Amino acid sequence: MDVYKSNSKNCTIELWRFIASVIIMTHHLYTTGIDSNYYIFHDGDIFVELFFLFTGFFTARHFMYNSYEDITTDQKVKTALTYSIRKFRRFFMPCAIATVFQYVLLICSREIDTLTKIKNLVSFPLDVLFLTEFYQRPLVTPLWYLSSMLITLPVVSFLMQSKNRLFHAMVSGIGIGIYYGIIIPRVFTPLSFVSCAGEDLLRAFVCLYSGCFLFETSTFISEIKLPILLKKLFPFVGNGCLLLVVLAASVGYITLFHSVCAFIAGAILILSFSRNKRTKLYDICFYLGRISLYIYIWNWGVGSLLKILCSGWDPYSIMICYYLLTFILSIITDIIVQHHH
Repeated sequence: MDVYKSNSKNCTIELWRFIASVIIMTHHLYTTGIDSNYYIFHDGDIFVELFFLFTGFFTARHFMYNSYEDITTDQKVKTALTYSIRKFRRFFMPCAIATVFQYVLLICSREIDTLTKIKNLVSFPLDVLFLTEFYQRPLVTPLWYLSSMLITLPVVSFLMQSKNRLFHAMVSGIGIGIYYGIIIPRVFTPLSFVSCAGEDLLRAFVCLYSGCFLFETSTFISEIKLPILLKKLFPFVGNGCLLLVVLAASVGYITLFHSVCAFIAGAILILSFSRNKRTKLYDICFYLGRISLYIYIWNWGVGSLLKILCSGWDPYSIMICYYLLTFILSIITDIIVQHHH
């Protein structure tokens, strides 16, 4: 239980956050204009679920040890907002900057007349206010992330202050069942509240709350007395589950629901019995996990920029520039953020 009470993060989970960001980044290579035959992970978008899942896990862990059941509803709301603001403080500014950069870049690169471009740019504050991109929808990745987290994280933080494990299990189970079409098949398909595919707010909520289920389950399993050999074996099996998802995503043969099930199963096994030892490897994994969010924030804009500047280039040269520039921007962003915090 000590590993959950501490503020330390799991070394293996941090490494998986980085791996997930690189896979998502590879999935977004189409923004550069490169033909999809040149790269893999065409189903890499499923790893966005992994990001939200881990965020939900750490949120649940926080409220399990830093809140009280007998506080009033108003106090719970204030606590949820305070927690969400603190979580956003670290990455809000780079996310906002990347959003503006990518929005302007995409509008200016469209093959439309100058007057229409000006109208689209003028409407940008309204789009940000709604956080949805109802009618223009230039597919700006940071704006999608911002809209999902700004709305869902406070709600999740409020609900997770309950100490009732049955309540959390019901919310997680019902959310997963509805969203992934188990309880009511495709019921939310007609919705179009945030993105072109719709459902993104629900997607963020379900994944965050699945993190609560992940926390409750891994905590319960960690308290069970099992043979030492079995405890040491579980993290290897957990990593194997996640590696299977990587393999399936690389060949384009996996469903969103099955990937989430594998994510949850693998993470439970990793978190239940893994223990951190402060080593050089731990520091490296922690750093990679820290910059993973910035990789996610910047890669779409970098790809869009290269599509304009490097048109006609060799695909592999574009790929090298894509990865190199994204990593450089992510490292610089992390340096700036760490300096100010």
